[in-house]
Amino acid sequence: MLPFNPFNGPEHADFTIPGGDPAALLVHGFPGTPAEMRPLAEALNERGWTARGLLLPGFGSDLDSLPSRRAEDWSAAVREALFELRKKHSPVMLVGISMGAALSLQAVSQIPIDGLAILAPFWQLSSFVWPLLPILSRIFPVLMPFRLMKVNYKDVQARKVFQRFFPRLNPDDPRTPGELRKVKIPTRMFDEIRRAGSAAYQAAAHVRIPLLTVQGVHDNLARTKMTNQLLKNYAGPVRYAEVQTGHDLLDVRHPAWEQVRRLVVEFARRLEPVPIRIR
Repeated sequence: MLPFNPFNGPEHADFTIPGGDPAALLVHGFPGTPAEMRPLAEALNERGWTARGLLLPGFGSDLDSLPSRRAEDWSAAVREALFELRKKHSPVMLVGISMGAALSLQAVSQIPIDGLAILAPFWQLSSFVWPLLPILSRIFPVLMPFRLMKVNYKDVQARKVFQRFFPRLNPDDPRTPGELRKVKIPTRMFDEIRRAGSAAYQAAAHVRIPLLTVQGVHDNLARTKMTNQLLKNYAGPVRYAEVQTGHDLLDVRHPAWEQVRRLVVEFARRLEPVPIRIR
């Protein structure tokens, strides 16, 4: 798929930060790794929570296997990690971002826990192409998108997206465009993301635990309209908050990060048991 793996470093591996009885499972998005969840995990751990960042199958050092992975592989990994965490901890919270939010919705419909936080939940693309992916994946099994598109590396938003997908490539290096033209992406991979999102929407109608949703008002991927449509299908109580950013809710360099951190930590605090005072 890629002529290199930009996610091979130890910072992209599965991690656990030991804490107290409360525990949170944090699920990254596509094409992320647990590294993007670590700042939030550390914020929860400062409050005494055990925090585990899950590496989904086919990501990080396992990137070469991503083209053969199915949505079921990802959802099963979340359920298994959640089940193991629930054995030793209480309360238990699940936090997912982007595609990880969709997988988290599926998981809590099958494994009851205390609370769910979804950040920039990506479950459907508002494009006519989205429902056609099952057909397109058979007609065009492989895409080479960078042969067809030109990336404006001077644009701030374009550079953010580039650095998210290719953190070890220098956008100012003249060799970079040539490397990108070699990138091949299986079309079926996008259809697996579509399937995960569709399953999340169906699952939402059966979930009744407290839900926190954090939405970037400038998000052009997980758009506000689509998030609100998802929440209308949610059966339980919802706390909805908008922040002045795009899809990069966990970028600690962005001014919105502090608000996102505060929202999630406060949500976690509300899940904690009230201490019993003996007089």
